[in-house]
Amino acid sequence: MGQLHIPGDRDLKGPWFIGTKELEELDVILAFADAKFRELHERYYEEKTAQILKDYPAFTLETAQELSRNQTKVVPAKVSLLLSDKSTLHDTTVKGILKDARLKNLFPVEIALSVGDYRDQFTLQLGKNYGSDFRLKVNSADNSIQEDILYKVEEWVEKYQPTRPNRIWKTWAYIIGCIGVTLLSFSGASIVEKVKPDFKAEYTKDINQIIKTGVNKNNEAKAMELMLKYTTNYVPENVVEKTRINKNAIRYTLVGVALLMAGIFHPKTVIGVGRNKPYLEVYKWYTRFMVVTIPGVLLYPPLSAWLKDLLGL
Repeated sequence: MGQLHIPGDRDLKGPWFIGTKELEELDVILAFADAKFRELHERYYEEKTAQILKDYPAFTLETAQELSRNQTKVVPAKVSLLLSDKSTLHDTTVKGILKDARLKNLFPVEIALSVGDYRDQFTLQLGKNYGSDFRLKVNSADNSIQEDILYKVEEWVEKYQPTRPNRIWKTWAYIIGCIGVTLLSFSGASIVEKVKPDFKAEYTKDINQIIKTGVNKNNEAKAMELMLKYTTNYVPENVVEKTRINKNAIRYTLVGVALLMAGIFHPKTVIGVGRNKPYLEVYKWYTRFMVVTIPGVLLYPPLSAWLKDLLGL
């Protein structure tokens, strides 16, 4: 009977904010995968020994075991931490990397965990230089072991995966920045505007005054003149335009600046250990601030107007 193949490849977009706690939990998963593969290789070893003795009856048990052990060697776990200067720290555990005294003066960029060989393999790559930020590969001849490892990883992913707003932000950062530039180009030029006095309001004021006193021979000509000016939107010659600050343009300019910043300084995957530790906290605060601020600035005017209409204010 054939076995059901369970795909063990995962490519997940960032940004991932990974600190010491998240890495220590990955270390537990790596140790779990290592233990499972060692159990499986012990099974291979026993099966291979039995097969050698069956094929070569003249061999002693010790000879068969030695041949079997050479053919079923376990590939040990390996952890690699790539740094900003392109150098790399290596260890067999994540904790060993975290305890390295050199780490406190270094800027980590990527981390890779691996154990096993081509037949039974667990590989996890995490960092901003990987195409999908998070790349996972789990293969095993034993489906139950593959399922167990995937379950552990998926638990971790669900716990620490990027928020939906951050994923959208990173994916559309370039478009967001372009929108910001467009908004700035239009609104920035309209912050200070020149306007002509509202003569129609003045005409209305004078007309209302005549209506109150009543039309008579003394103001009849004046009333007729005002009506003509009002209906034709008459503007006197040599009117001096006034300079006015456009509040809406200021609001949209601020939104444009925020969008441009969001496009340039979009969230990135951060391995927040060593000298990256403070940057991790800054990124967490910055993304929370931007995700709340930009929608708030955009939505406040229409929501405010809607609430005023609703409450009759």
